[in-house]
Amino acid sequence: MYAAAVSGSIQIDNCSKCELFLSSRQIRIHESCNLDLYLDVRSRPIIENSSGIHVAPFQFSYENSSVHRTLAKLDYGDNNWNSLQDFSWLKLCKSPNWNIIPELERLNLVDPLSLIHDPAHEEAL
Repeated sequence: MYAAAVSGSIQIDNCSKCELFLSSRQIRIHESCNLDLYLDVRSRPIIENSSGIHVAPFQFSYENSSVHRTLAKLDYGDNNWNSLQDFSWLKLCKSPNWNIIPELERLNLVDPLSLIHDPAHEEAL
């Protein structure tokens, strides 16, 4: 799943076994597991009661994506894709509930049409 630039927050609840491409000011994930997240986020992403979260920097473009990022005011500031806060892990050491996807295993720029698994769509191409 992918989301174009979102000027506010994205909240993911009860999600599992998904690849998500998200660009937003804030991202919160609750009660989720086994997610690959490609993030462009201005605040620190928050996970709670979640595990098997794998993150990488947002690598996604589409026609007018830079315009959308500007309109959503996401074209400035740091990308905090690798600074997750785990509200279920209050120890000083890093949470075991999330990890960074190794560079060689990351998906590169994705064409949105490649994410559509509709056979009717494939016939039209």
